[in-house]
Amino acid sequence: MVLTHGIKKMGDKVPPKEIDRAIRFRERFQADPEAHTHEED
Repeated sequence: MVLTHGIKKMGDKVPPKEIDRAIRFRERFQADPEAHTHEED
């Protein structure tokens, strides 16, 4: 399961600030995937 933020897109283009936010989230995950991964006991 993958959880991420959601946006409401107005028109055909994704707002640049949402693209920047997604890139920051991806960079944080890639820097330390273990810290951003949940495994149930």
